[in-house]
Amino acid sequence: VSGRKRISTPGTGNQMFCQAIIDKSKFVREILDMIGKIIGVLITGGVGTIIAVMGWLIWKKEKLSLMHDYHVNKVSAENKTAFCRLSGIGLIVIGIGLLISAVILFVTDSAYSFLCFAVCFVVGLAMLITAGAKYNR
Repeated sequence: VSGRKRISTPGTGNQMFCQAIIDKSKFVREILDMIGKIIGVLITGGVGTIIAVMGWLIWKKEKLSLMHDYHVNKVSAENKTAFCRLSGIGLIVIGIGLLISAVILFVTDSAYSFLCFAVCFVVGLAMLITAGAKYNR
């Protein structure tokens, strides 16, 4: 008995142990990827919500205190409503772009989410720049 070689059959011993570790590591990787995706969606959606709410407060409640003094120090009293409307809607557009981006990321995990955000960001930023150039003189 001492001179015999031990014959290992496929799927036994070390091979099964190694396969179990590989399966668990794949599962752990998938879980971590899913958690990372959910965290990214929550952060993107949360920031989008905050920016959209700030835009609504600036637009409807005319809370210019949410903006830096430099951006509003020369806005006249008669232009305050128009400035708040344009600036607030610009921020809302950016916030909605982030929210839509978060939804697209959650559903598809594709680059279309960035495209949506980029378009909304450019439009919202153009509105903010227009408001500042037009009314902050």
